Amino acid sequence: MTLSDQEIADYLAGLTPDQKGVVRALHCLIRRADPGLDEKIDEDKWYSGLITYSLPGRDVIYAVGPRAGGMVTFHVYPLYCGQESLEKYGPSLKKLISGKSCLRIRTADQLPLDALEEIVTGGAARVCAAVQARDEARKKGTRKR
Repeated sequence: MTLSDQEIADYLAGLTPDQKGVVRALHCLIRRADPGLDEKIDEDKWYSGLITYSLPGRDVIYAVGPRAGGMVTFHVYPLYCGQESLEKYGPSLKKLISGKSCLRIRTADQLPLDALEEIVTGGAARVCAAVQARDEARKKGTRKR
């Protein structure tokens, strides 16, 4: 399910101008670079108030939304699936990383769009492959860490 233009407009209406710019840029990037994901304004414990993007019936791949202090949080789970992206784009992401797969962004001009586009492109497929490999390793008793 894709959020309608009106649902996005209503969501953005409650944000600061800087938050609107960041959320809009990330929303467009995800739709373009990893199409076909379900979108919703989440209400569960972990993602309450964030726009989440997931494969139909699967776990969240990305989550975007406002946080305290005028910041926007961007959970980018493909970052957590391997070190390649972090090694390649670490310098451009360093100031934004606030966890294993979480970026904190204040303004849209802080976004390293080229790096994020490459990370997001096919990100859902990389997350699914990593989850499958983890599950297979657990079955064999050789849990990947």
